[in-house]
Amino acid sequence: MEDSVSLTLAPVSARKFRTNLEQIRWTLRETQRSMSEKTGIPLRTYRRLENGELDNPPITYLVNCAIVLNQPLEAVCERAWLSWSAFDPRVEPRTHRVQLVRATSKR
Repeated sequence: MEDSVSLTLAPVSARKFRTNLEQIRWTLRETQRSMSEKTGIPLRTYRRLENGELDNPPITYLVNCAIVLNQPLEAVCERAWLSWSAFDPRVEPRTHRVQLVRATSKR
């Protein structure tokens, strides 16, 4: 007699996601490998992005992910990525977060 193994996936609400990108990808049933292939981001780099290991990811990575997932850019961004980054310690930090607005074409 053959033993069968059944897998039960945790509901989205019970799963702890590290980043918005991971949650969206998981919800849309994309794999990390497919995201890597579709975005052109190397798999190891994509995994680091999704795990929150990149403090300042290139905007092109985020834009490609948003396009592939058909989401607004701000949906795949972490709050920390939309905050002021100090490159020069002499510059006063800003408290405002960037607001992303979709451009509308005027015809």
